[in-house]
Amino acid sequence: MDPQVLLNAAQSPLGVQAVPAVHPMGLVDLDPTALINFGFFLVLIVVLQKFLFEPYLRVTEQRASLSGGVADAAAAQNAETAALTKSYEEGVASAHRQAGLKRTELLGAAHATESELLDSARVKVAASMASRRAVITADAEKAELELPLRAKALAVSITQRLLS
Repeated sequence: MDPQVLLNAAQSPLGVQAVPAVHPMGLVDLDPTALINFGFFLVLIVVLQKFLFEPYLRVTEQRASLSGGVADAAAAQNAETAALTKSYEEGVASAHRQAGLKRTELLGAAHATESELLDSARVKVAASMASRRAVITADAEKAELELPLRAKALAVSITQRLLS
């Protein structure tokens, strides 16, 4: 703004507005210094483009290409890891199934062997018990036959002791 307008506004009495002076060129002054500043601005844009913006964009593109390659490699490794994990889990599940089948088979064989051993042991025990019962029965019958004879002999012996 023009300094004269400010000076007139400051000197006017209160309540009375001063009429601003109209600038002969309008609102914007286009003098030679504005054109020189605009030229400096264009030179600065060209210099900054050459020495700052282009190298920065080149470096960021290289970084993006390098990190893009790394990201692709990481994604490939993640996919490979997922495939290997799935394969491992399928192998473990298969091994568990086979182990379960083998366990069932071995338990069945063990129960069959146990039954056979118990049956043969029962037969042997039954035969042994039958033979022992026969011996005990024979001994009991023999003892029953000898009992009256021994009782007579014992009675005679006791009587002789009492009488003597």
